[in-house]
Amino acid sequence: MMPFRHAILATGLTALALPASGVVLSSFDFTGGSTASSDSSIYSTTSIYDARTAEIAAADDPLTGYDNDSAVSSGTGTAFMRAQNTPNSSSPVGTVFYHEFSMTVANLGVGQTLNLTSFDFDYFATQISGQFFTGVYSDAVGYTGTGDKLGTTNIGSNAGNSFSLDLTSANSVAGSSFTGLTNGETIEFRITFGDNVSADNRIHRVDNIVLNGDVVPEPSTALLGGLGLLALLRRRR
Repeated sequence: MMPFRHAILATGLTALALPASGVVLSSFDFTGGSTASSDSSIYSTTSIYDARTAEIAAADDPLTGYDNDSAVSSGTGTAFMRAQNTPNSSSPVGTVFYHEFSMTVANLGVGQTLNLTSFDFDYFATQISGQFFTGVYSDAVGYTGTGDKLGTTNIGSNAGNSFSLDLTSANSVAGSSFTGLTNGETIEFRITFGDNVSADNRIHRVDNIVLNGDVVPEPSTALLGGLGLLALLRRRR
């Protein structure tokens, strides 16, 4: 049987080496039309959710004649975008049909870093017909074209879906872009919208946006903590 002091040391080293997983860094549910994140973690601060209402109105699609193409709705508790017949909106280049927000890393301890792990949201539409699609981009990768798209989801005949986007290295586009973040680093995300429908009453909607991450101690920090624990146990012998 392992001596009690050794068992304590082993447990301490294991705990120090493990990440603080499942941290919710940003969360938007748009209740009552709110554009603020719930800021669920001490390890981040989050901007408002920017539906870019003024910019969309200024660059209004002349085919629609609408001045309220994009906003956060207090009635439905969703963020929406009217992107009539805009099939190029899956690209971040030359289009205004996107929403955005940013997250800034904060309050990490000495030697700690932050890894972003997933970007989740619900995507659906009002009066679906044809094809609706959305893409997720980040300035950490770039906005130069569809090759920078972190992920996409589409809806057609169904009412919508819940989408979970992997931000780890398992996503070849993400790579290490969201790994090893430190205090003060800011990451911006954009959600683009497009459809092939000419009817102006078809509206994209997103809800329940959640950005998740892990807080990870560096190996040297875990080693120093373990050595300190060992020294304490030796003094008690």
